Amino acid sequence: MKFCEYCKTENSDYANYCENCGAPLKAAEMQESAPTDSTQNVAGVETIYAQGVQNEDAKPAKTGASALSIVAFVLAFLIPIVGFVLGIIDVAQEDGRSKGFSIAAICVSALVIIVLAVAIIIPVFWMIDWLI
Repeated sequence: MKFCEYCKTENSDYANYCENCGAPLKAAEMQESAPTDSTQNVAGVETIYAQGVQNEDAKPAKTGASALSIVAFVLAFLIPIVGFVLGIIDVAQEDGRSKGFSIAAICVSALVIIVLAVAIIIPVFWMIDWLI
C-alpha cells in the first residue's frame, strides 16, 4: 500500500496520485509501511489545490432552495403578508442558496395583496354609492 506524505491517506499500490488530496505518490518501495506523524510538503500539492481539488475539510456548496423560501412561497398564497415578509428575509440571507422561490413568494404575495385590496375596496365604494 502507498501512503500519501501530505495527508497520510492509504492508497492502492497502483495509484500514482492520492485518492484524497491528489498529491503525487512515490513508489511503494521508497515509502515506509506506515505514515509518519510529521507532515511533509509534497512538490506540486499547491498547484493541485490551486487547480480546484478540494481537501476533505472543504464544505460542499449549498444548492437548491432553502426551507424558508419554500415556506414563504406556500404562505404567499395562504397568508400573503407572512409570505411576503419571509420572502424578503430569505432574499436578505447570504447562504449561497437559490433565491428563486423567495423572489416568487414576494411577487405572488404582492399580487395577492393587491387583488385582495381591490376586492375589498370596490364593494365598499359600491355600498357608499348605494347609500347616497
